[in-house]
Amino acid sequence: MLSTKRLIISLLLIMGTYTVYGWDNNITHPGLTWKAVHLLADNKPEYNYLINYLWDEANPILPETIQIKYINEGAVKEDYATRAAKGWMTDKWGGIQSSKVPQLSWRRHGYNPNTGLSWKHLGHFCKNTMKYSGDVWNDILSSSLQHKHFHRGRFAHLIQDMFSKAHAHADVHGFGDDLEQYGMENYATIQIFPTEIRKPSTHGLHDITIPFACSDEARNYLENNGRNLRIDSYDNFIKNPAWETYYMTSFYGGFLDPTRGDEQPDSELKRMFPYGDEEMPSGLRYSNNDFFSNVGFLINDVGYFYQPKSIFHHSEWWECTDDDHYFYIKNMDGDKTIHDGRGCVPAVFKRNHFNRIKPDDNLHEMLVENETDFRLLLCKILFTRAVEWTAGFLEYANGARETATSAFRIEEEHRENEDVTKIKRKVQGPDVIQYNI
Repeated sequence: MLSTKRLIISLLLIMGTYTVYGWDNNITHPGLTWKAVHLLADNKPEYNYLINYLWDEANPILPETIQIKYINEGAVKEDYATRAAKGWMTDKWGGIQSSKVPQLSWRRHGYNPNTGLSWKHLGHFCKNTMKYSGDVWNDILSSSLQHKHFHRGRFAHLIQDMFSKAHAHADVHGFGDDLEQYGMENYATIQIFPTEIRKPSTHGLHDITIPFACSDEARNYLENNGRNLRIDSYDNFIKNPAWETYYMTSFYGGFLDPTRGDEQPDSELKRMFPYGDEEMPSGLRYSNNDFFSNVGFLINDVGYFYQPKSIFHHSEWWECTDDDHYFYIKNMDGDKTIHDGRGCVPAVFKRNHFNRIKPDDNLHEMLVENETDFRLLLCKILFTRAVEWTAGFLEYANGARETATSAFRIEEEHRENEDVTKIKRKVQGPDVIQYNI
């Protein structure tokens, strides 16, 4: 039987009234794409011609114009809008949507690499971004030269969505997301310095070292077949960013214990939000306030993780799906009555941003002190990576051929005679990949 939340979301989906937002389409997506094109051109002059396929103020057009030409235009229009003015500025992008962009395209813009789901609570009703990227890739290959750049921009949008924590955790956020809202409102002042042109073959994840919680069967599978995440292929430009974001925004909390109150076990999450003094407790603790029916684990700067789940309240952070003892933090606005409007500020953060903290890690070595607003901290890191991976894809797509390799197809061929469901549960989890530093 469907949960109440899942039933409501499903009904809204059927009625077409529910939209999942991403990085916004008037500032963030076109801005990141513009930076990616210039990063590639600055480092490799042979790609200077791509600058001609960026819309700028020198190219005003009429709202009714059919354009479908520019890279940053594709990055905007990949989010299908029922009417142009609702989704983008018509004086820049024209009032016409490409027929190649499917209606309700947001359904395809989520991808949790651990579960394979597009959006939590919607099951497999929505095609995830990794699989959908093949449709966009085919549009790139089959389009005329002029429209080809538009479709490359659509793919850039998908890469950039994978650097949104909500999209990499399949967190349905139809009423907005703190991090994405902050990124839009502060984009002009968030300083980033992208330098690398990232591609799977040079910056991809690998399985040379298989860490804890990996069965013998999964280990043997990896040794024989690998995960192919270091092959330059269109789908690996989705999978690698999704894993990076998932790693960075999954926080180890260990075995949270209701009986221990404010003395929860030492962990990455506990050190991020240490318990305060008795007059102003603010850190990770168990709270049982029966008067307000608030029962669960509480971080003042974030909110409740309700345990047991409550039909009357919505958790602001929770355990990652099929990923025991790792937690996802949704609310990042913070308690402004405590922080005077500066938002949520974790006391520490990962020293290497994309490392996965494990139970036996030395937390003193793995974490560093932090005084930066959580949203600003993540935006600077994720924006930088989004630009670098987008630049790498634009270089890769420049030499696109219809015979281009798909690591997804290779992996499927390896599995055709195996119990796919059994292997997926044991192999595709986050504990079988190490980041190649």
